[in-house]
Amino acid sequence: MISDNDVKDLERLMSLRNPLSHFRHVDDASNLERRSLDGGAHPDVLIRRDADFAIGLAARVLAKPGFRLG
Repeated sequence: MISDNDVKDLERLMSLRNPLSHFRHVDDASNLERRSLDGGAHPDVLIRRDADFAIGLAARVLAKPGFRLG
């Protein structure tokens, strides 16, 4: 029901967590400030990208036949 790509994306989503409520040390590559410095993007842009990814993934997985109601 869930493809290998879905599993990969779900694992990516689990690793993101909410950077505003889950502290990560600045040396952690997934720390929001570290990601901003490394990627040259403003933290707000990264949060937006993460949210777009999460919503898109949820919509894609929940649109699968096994999750449809009715």
